[in-house]
Amino acid sequence: MVEMIKFGAEWCGPCRMMKPAMVSIQEKYATDVEVKITDIDVDDNSALGKEYGVRSIPMIVFLKDNVVTEKKVGVLSATEIESIIENLKTAEVPLGSN
Repeated sequence: MVEMIKFGAEWCGPCRMMKPAMVSIQEKYATDVEVKITDIDVDDNSALGKEYGVRSIPMIVFLKDNVVTEKKVGVLSATEIESIIENLKTAEVPLGSN
């Protein structure tokens, strides 16, 4: 299972810039049982943000089989996100923590 958790906030300009990419990714993987996409507002869920070490937003955490494999801070395109997800889907073991 590949999980992608995006941390952001409504007031965050770069987070708003990522919205079209997030919509595209959510639509693409809506029926893929191997991929889970979650969008977390840090103002509503600060505990989860602390758990994943969120210090700047937007931040995306990628997990493979419940192991954090990558953390990206800043605006990512749908293409960049999709590439990471697809690479993780085909990885046999977690790639290691970044």
